This record gives sequence, C-alpha cells and structure tokens, in this order.
Amino acid sequence: DVKVLVLHRGLISASWSHKEWDQGLLKHARILALFMEYLTGVLGGLDPDMWRWVAYEDVCNAHLQGEHAAVAAALSAFLGLPAATLQRSFSHFRPSSKDAAAEMPGETLREIRALEDRHSDRWFPSAFPGQR
Repeated sequence: DVKVLVLHRGLISASWSHKEWDQGLLKHARILALFMEYLTGVLGGLDPDMWRWVAYEDVCNAHLQGEHAAVAAALSAFLGLPAATLQRSFSHFRPSSKDAAAEMPGETLREIRALEDRHSDRWFPSAFPGQR
C-alpha cells in the first residue's frame, strides 16, 4: 500500500521560510500558490484512504506543549509504522523561530495575505477537511 502524508504550512510562513528562492519573496509566494493549485488537483484524484494532511503549525504546537507523542501515534496509525519510531523522530523536531508576519515588509505581507485569502478556500487543506 502507498500512503501519502502531506505537510501544510500557511502561505505567509512558508514563503518567508525560503524568501530568497525564486527571485524574491513575492515571486516565491506565487510559485508556492501554483504548487498549492497543483497539489489540490492531484490530491482530489487520490483515493481518500491513501492520504492525509498534517499542519506544520499543529506539529509545532504539539511539540511546544510536550504532546508530540499524540501526533506521532495518530500518524503512525495511518502510515502503519511503529509509534515509537515516530515519537523518537518528533522528539528531535524543533519548530521554526521565525515570525513571518512580524519580520516581513508590510506591503509584501499584505500582498501575500491577499493571495492566500483569494485562493485558500479552494486549496488543500480547506478543500479536504476530512483528510486531516
């Protein structure tokens, strides 16, 4: 069996994470938006039993609250992997310390936020809430 686990991160944070790629921050955000369109289409064609998505922010919050074992258990059940292996991996995870909204230039932040607002209701994860 093939299982697909898709990691989602908000467009603002994802763009800021590699702001130097694709000839700059705004272009990088637009490229990521294209990937979101593509991924949404591909995921919509897959059997729902073979894939799930997880939010990067949820993994970060679980880590900060010391609850990464619960995330690991849920993912291991879906993936058919030993929970202990994923728990060990998650124990070494470190959330990003970047604050995109605070660090990004205001005009660029507004443009990327507008891009996300225009399209996010059609993109995964919004298009597939049951796949979480």
